[in-house]
Amino acid sequence: MKKVILFALSLLLLTSTGYAQNNKDQRKEREAITKMSDKELKAKVGRDIKKQAKEFKKQGWQVNVGALSLEKQIEKSQRMQYEYNDDNSPKYFMGEMTAKAESYAAAKAQALAFAKEDLAGMIATEVTALVENTRANEQISSTDAASISKTVQAGKQLIAQRLTNVIPVVEVYRMDGKLYEVQTRIFYDRNIALQAAKQIVKQELEKDGKKLHKELDEIWGVK
Repeated sequence: MKKVILFALSLLLLTSTGYAQNNKDQRKEREAITKMSDKELKAKVGRDIKKQAKEFKKQGWQVNVGALSLEKQIEKSQRMQYEYNDDNSPKYFMGEMTAKAESYAAAKAQALAFAKEDLAGMIATEVTALVENTRANEQISSTDAASISKTVQAGKQLIAQRLTNVIPVVEVYRMDGKLYEVQTRIFYDRNIALQAAKQIVKQELEKDGKKLHKELDEIWGVK
């Protein structure tokens, strides 16, 4: 039993160390990008465009008539992915999903709905991380943290529904027999998304008779 416990603790330590290292590497990468000159960033985006466009075309993807070229769509997408807030957090959440249907419009609508769900999942994950960080710093109790995290996970569908002003950036399609297959990549302002999530969590907690306004402010960094 003792060996099992020691193994579990070792595994937890390795996982935590790896997670911390990934975050550290991610911060370094973001800091390096923010320090790039316009010329350097343009060169990096240019390399990314060529690489992604080549892969898309190899897989048979194409853009719809009247839409921006694939290269222009990818360029906008890459630039938005390289935008960060003052605290080095990404300025946007990005969601990307694919759907198939008998018509282009139906496949596009489904892909967009799936991408919103993808975004909602990312938002919920980030909020859960904020909750855990706040609990670890002993700013809220473990009981309140568990209650809020549970509400966040249960409210992912509500969060997806609240994402009304998404920014579609990449939209490509290909034929799979008689079916249209559409892939869409969307963006949503991170700060706006987190505030929307906060309101949803607050409303859902109040439905259960829980008023944790102070705790939510702690999590979202409101003084």
